[in-house]
Amino acid sequence: IGDKWTEKFEIQAKASQTVNQPIQMLRSYELTNVEGNIATIRARTTIVTPTSDPEILSQLVDKTPSGTIEFDLQQGRLISRTFKVDEKVVGAYGPQTLLTADGQSTERLVDPKSIPRVSAKPQNPSPK
Repeated sequence: IGDKWTEKFEIQAKASQTVNQPIQMLRSYELTNVEGNIATIRARTTIVTPTSDPEILSQLVDKTPSGTIEFDLQQGRLISRTFKVDEKVVGAYGPQTLLTADGQSTERLVDPKSIPRVSAKPQNPSPK
């Protein structure tokens, strides 16, 4: 518990219609808990490249999620992850504008046997 590691990566933001600007990003991870075979990891994504351009920042609001990952150590696979975004950019679409991004996504591993099967053929087509 307490182990930390990072992942650097680059994305492209449109600086103009013909020019892309490379933006350096950093995803940080921290092991926060191990209970039985389940490891809980906190993740956070930040922008490394300095920029104050609202047009560039508006393209990055959904690229900076933070959240939690649960990993099954015995099976070596992800069980769930929940990420949230809560960002605001003043002037994103011109003076006196405000862009707000507020959302959450959750993914969970499910047992394939628990998913109902759907038949490809219609059971009893209704007469017309």
